[in-house]
Amino acid sequence: MDWNAHITEQFMMSMDTFTRYVYNLPFKLVQNREFRLYQAEESDYQRVLIANEMKKYNATEAFI
Repeated sequence: MDWNAHITEQFMMSMDTFTRYVYNLPFKLVQNREFRLYQAEESDYQRVLIANEMKKYNATEAFI
């Protein structure tokens, strides 16, 4: 029972860490002044900037 509780706790902590970064990503994008989210539908440049930032954010924080 102790071993199962330990493994379950480790798994839950890993998932909590991952989901915290995923949930914070939209807020971080909105706070970044380089992005104009209202132009993302019309501007390919804005979409590329946002996509690159999402890749950078996920690579550095979410999957560690």
